[in-house]
Amino acid sequence: MKNSITRLLLFFIAIPLIFVLILAVPFFHHIGVNIIVILISAIGASELGTMYAKRGYDINTIIAPIIGAAVPLSTYLEIVGLIPQQSQFFIIIVLVYFLFFRQIFIQHTSDLVKIMPRLATSLTILFYPGLFLSFIVRMSTLPHPSLLYVLFAVMVFLNDSTAWLFGVLWGGKSKAGILVSMNKSIIGFFGGIVGSIGAATIMYYLFPQLMPVPYLLVAAFSIVIGAATIMGDLVESAIKRSAEVKDSGNIIPGRGGILDSIDSLLFSAPLFYIFFAMITG
Repeated sequence: MKNSITRLLLFFIAIPLIFVLILAVPFFHHIGVNIIVILISAIGASELGTMYAKRGYDINTIIAPIIGAAVPLSTYLEIVGLIPQQSQFFIIIVLVYFLFFRQIFIQHTSDLVKIMPRLATSLTILFYPGLFLSFIVRMSTLPHPSLLYVLFAVMVFLNDSTAWLFGVLWGGKSKAGILVSMNKSIIGFFGGIVGSIGAATIMYYLFPQLMPVPYLLVAAFSIVIGAATIMGDLVESAIKRSAEVKDSGNIIPGRGGILDSIDSLLFSAPLFYIFFAMITG
């Protein structure tokens, strides 16, 4: 019941607020949306670092949010012209160098065996969730960015909601048997796909200028986005299972951490951006 109430609150309160932010503050390449994306990336990286720490990996709590925000922040600064084009690649390379070079200055002999896990965890935090979220920032450079942000939000959140609803109503005997998320069902998976297709179909006919391609291509695109959305949720579930935690954090009452709320966005954002960059470029 508590989970149901949380989802309903998200759908009827949080999502409309997101739409208001998207439509009311389109200035400077949707600065409101992108500031939130950068902050979310920093917090999400911090949560990931905390989960790594629970497994005994040494993560610097100051460095984690900084490198987590680096990719989406540099993306936005490049888009608005505050740094030269292609500067983002330079920033990423510098951060990678930093993460490697800081291992040279270890203080104790016992730390030598921790170099490989430190590098693996630090590099993961640099790109997850930051790299994936940076594609949400990049959406502001595409034609009709406000409509694209609305479409992306609806496709992802409707996928999540319909997957849950189909699973609750009809998924009891169709468990997918996925070890990292035993409650996921085949019916729920197809329900999520239906949600993504439905959202794209409505926007396709309401705003034909948004997707100037045949409808069959839009349907295929929706299936890919729906599957990526579900995969994002499963990947975050796998990380939490490995860390032996129920939630990535507790910043959102009744919901958990930031990563718990954005996991569905992460794998779908790059594909969404690339698709629209291709059909409008």
